[in-house]
Amino acid sequence: MFPTTALLILVMLGPGERADRFPTTAPRAEQERILSTWSEAVPDTAGIFYSPASEHFRLRYELDQRNHPRQRWNQYWRWIETFYAGNILARGWTEQCGRILEALPAEYDREALIGRMNVLGRLIAADWAKNNNVRVIATSDLQRWGGQMRRAMRRQEDDDPVPVLEAFSQIERTVHRRLSPLYNRIDRNN
Repeated sequence: MFPTTALLILVMLGPGERADRFPTTAPRAEQERILSTWSEAVPDTAGIFYSPASEHFRLRYELDQRNHPRQRWNQYWRWIETFYAGNILARGWTEQCGRILEALPAEYDREALIGRMNVLGRLIAADWAKNNNVRVIATSDLQRWGGQMRRAMRRQEDDDPVPVLEAFSQIERTVHRRLSPLYNRIDRNN
């Protein structure tokens, strides 16, 4: 019952409500399932880039038994905001996604891709914002993926979205593989 309840809580949380008042003592397998599917449960407005809301990340933060003891919520949340907005050293996720969309032909259906970008952005942000000793997505990964997308945009012909879409799909697959519970159970250094 807990996984369904947790996902419903995540979806139904309104502005200002706190997810940390809900139970976080489910068995590990159930927590892993929630942690791997929570991004898809966050409601999006069709065709609009996601703007990070603390209530969407709070339950994710509370359930993370490895990161929670190592990092305070406020620190984690600041890194989430930085991921989306960027800083003096790097463009944020929202701006990067906008550039990708600009590179696509005008007739391309952007709404579906924006939905995929929103889900992927939440997954990456939720992991990248963690304590360095816990996370599996590092800043070097973000830089590499950004370079991969820029190269794909340069290779693209005027009306051919394939190079950009292939690069984005490859990054999606990499992120999903890295964040899978199985990946986290094996020795990532081998």
